[in-house]
Amino acid sequence: MADASARDARSSGFGSGTLSVVYALYFITGATALVFEVLWTRSFAVVFGNSTYAMSVVLAAFMGGLGLGALAFGKSSTGAATRCVSSP
Repeated sequence: MADASARDARSSGFGSGTLSVVYALYFITGATALVFEVLWTRSFAVVFGNSTYAMSVVLAAFMGGLGLGALAFGKSSTGAATRCVSSP
């Protein structure tokens, strides 16, 4: 497993240190999103009086945001992926 990730790092042009930073950033942003989700759920539980409704609203907003982001940036990112793969 470690050999495959090292091979992927060499073939993509990124060093293992760069990939470690990227993985750390993914972890930090994911943990931050989870913290905010819990905070919004607790805040909405006070408003709605029920945590089931609060969780439904927070989950719908989170998934809606992911969908809108994919819609907005999906078309513009396809050219960037092609350029990254074709660069020497």
